[in-house]
Amino acid sequence: MSDDTKKWGRKGRMMQWLQVVLSVFFLFAILLGVNILARDHYVRKDMTSDRSFALDDFTKKMLSSLDRDVTLYLVPPGPQEGQDRALGPVWQKIHILCGEFQKRSPRIRVKQITEADPAAMEELKQHFEVLVTNSIYFLGDQGGERYSIKALQVKRGKFYDGNPNTGEVINFWGERWLVAGIRSVTMAQKRIVYSVIGHGEASADQGLRVLMRFLEEREGIELRPIVLRDITKIPSDATCVLIPGPRRAFSVAEFDVLESYLGEGGSLFLALYPLSKRGEEWGPRTGFNEFLKGYGIKQGLGFVCDAIENYRGDVRFIPARRFGGHPINTGVQNLNTTITLPYVSVIEKRQTVPPYCTVTPLLFSAPTSWEEQGRVEQVRPRPDGEERLAPDDGMPIAMAVSTRLA
Repeated sequence: MSDDTKKWGRKGRMMQWLQVVLSVFFLFAILLGVNILARDHYVRKDMTSDRSFALDDFTKKMLSSLDRDVTLYLVPPGPQEGQDRALGPVWQKIHILCGEFQKRSPRIRVKQITEADPAAMEELKQHFEVLVTNSIYFLGDQGGERYSIKALQVKRGKFYDGNPNTGEVINFWGERWLVAGIRSVTMAQKRIVYSVIGHGEASADQGLRVLMRFLEEREGIELRPIVLRDITKIPSDATCVLIPGPRRAFSVAEFDVLESYLGEGGSLFLALYPLSKRGEEWGPRTGFNEFLKGYGIKQGLGFVCDAIENYRGDVRFIPARRFGGHPINTGVQNLNTTITLPYVSVIEKRQTVPPYCTVTPLLFSAPTSWEEQGRVEQVRPRPDGEERLAPDDGMPIAMAVSTRLA
């Protein structure tokens, strides 16, 4: 066995993915942000049976594919919530929604907790020690008398937006939270993504709130912060490690933690700011270009511009309509899909790629683009004689690496 193979660990014939996307802000944030915006700002067409609102296609698919029983216990508001007049209409919507869920899946049961049904209350207490009014409790039957549980309070600002004085309901997000609750109690194993902090990355308070909500609602994934300098090993329950836009350098020890994790079959999603020249220096200096050398990738200097294909005349905002032949893009090539990336780097395959790596482009810019090496703040950059023009197939702006361990 070669030294190169040894450093990847001793597991036999396993596939490990290093997914690398490099742009000033994150490809995944743009993709998922578009999803969230679409959910928050669209007109429902396909009405439910009582013509109140439509179920999202994702919700319909989730309900039709349930493979285990889920019970929803509805605990109505108590006297302490009585000052919010919007709660009455909100709970009417919840009942309608739960009824629609039941019609679409025989796996869904709904029980209303009232004084008139003490048996339902006793059943609920067998699984939840503390009960709170104005809440929905989810019970997923895992088989063998094992259950998964989740509690969700119907809070203004999260579950709905309304006027507590007039009772007007302005926005109702009950469907997404019911879906999140059902998914959380029907998944065989909770998936956890660890998001690295400590180097100026985006966090739950700065830039990742939309992503966290999307992952929880749609995929049942929990996003947890992690500080690499405080650990020697990525937790074994990690589905993936996310590094969202670091601005400061990683230490050798931190890179060792990442390399060890990848060598054991872990997955990394990396998003980097483009390298920008400040005086004679290129930054931010995170150390990742040296790290990526071991995977056959390098980040180009500057950022991609396009005077023809851009967003609203800003040459720095690149619409990516060209997708590489990687499994992650399955089906996307056949859609009329455009992803707009602001300030994105060229991501290149190195001339020498380690024998254990396969490098595959994910996204390309247009053939009319170029690699701008000026300052990002330029309003109207233009290509000069020293800057690279895109070939006929465009420039690669996102990459994936797969490695096979011998």
